[in-house]
Amino acid sequence: MACDDPAVAESIVVHAETLCEREDHLWDVINKLSIPTDLLTDRRDQNRVEFETEEMVRALLYKEIRGLSQSRLADELETNASLVKSFGFKIEDLEEAPSQQDFSYAWGRFSGDTQNIIEAAATAIAQVAVEHDVISEGLVASPPSEDTE
Repeated sequence: MACDDPAVAESIVVHAETLCEREDHLWDVINKLSIPTDLLTDRRDQNRVEFETEEMVRALLYKEIRGLSQSRLADELETNASLVKSFGFKIEDLEEAPSQQDFSYAWGRFSGDTQNIIEAAATAIAQVAVEHDVISEGLVASPPSEDTE
C-alpha cells in the first residue's frame, strides 16, 4: 500500500506525545501506542511468522529510541519480562523472546519506507519523551556526528 511516510510517522508521534503527557515510562508509552500496521510493509509470510509486525515495530521503536543494537535489544528481552509484555510478545518463557536474528530478519523484510517510518518516529518520540520527562536525555540515542574527518 502506498502511503505518505512523513504522515504515518507523524501520526505515531502525535499519539506518543499524548501518551507521554500521562505515562511515566517509555515502555508504557510504547505499549499503548497505536501502530498503523495496515500502512506498513512487512514482506514476511504473516501465516508463518513467530512474532507479528506490531510486536516487532514496538520493539524496534524502543531499540531506535534507546540507540541499542539488535543484539542488545535481544539480550534485554531475555531478562526483562516488563519489556516483553510492553511490546506485546506472546511468549510463555523469556527464553522464547526474539533473538537478534529475528530482529534482523524482520528489519530486512520491512520495506525501505517502513524502515524510514520507524526511524523517523523513533527520533521524534525520543525528543517528545525527553521533553515530558518520560526518559532522560542520557538514555536517548545520540545522532551521528556530522564530522567527516
